[in-house]
Amino acid sequence: MSRISDLHFSAVPHTPERTLWLDQLHTYWLRSFAETEAVRHSIDELAYTEPNWDGYNALPVSGDAKRNALAALGALARTAPTPTVVPNPNGTLSFEWETEYGIGHLEIGKTRYSFYVKPASGRALLSDGDADKISGFLGTFVDGVLYPKPSEPAFHNLKFLSTNV
Repeated sequence: MSRISDLHFSAVPHTPERTLWLDQLHTYWLRSFAETEAVRHSIDELAYTEPNWDGYNALPVSGDAKRNALAALGALARTAPTPTVVPNPNGTLSFEWETEYGIGHLEIGKTRYSFYVKPASGRALLSDGDADKISGFLGTFVDGVLYPKPSEPAFHNLKFLSTNV
């Protein structure tokens, strides 16, 4: 049995640039949490449960589709920005993202999902599968393709010191 004792951590103290970056990150996560909760509430309260809700014979959004959409929102919340939620006349819900870098779309139904991310230039990334098994990995594609980030500051002089390893 190995045991780690006297574990020590040292890193370079915060610089003004790093502190600013951390403040921006904290603000981003708070805003993202609030937006995700607003979307969660709108899915919970979605009024599209009656037939013909759009006046053109739309099917109602089922409880299964709503449950799958809520589960997908939870899975994607850590990896992708908050989507716009749109009901579809075939009884499904769609999550949509659009930026100058391209578009993304995730349609969620009772049993299946369909997903794509289309960069402004290049090939689309496609996926489909069981609606109750939507992975946060799809959000990684959305975030990476549609919301590219400038390089973030790296940790410097990071050391882990231990004895009796």
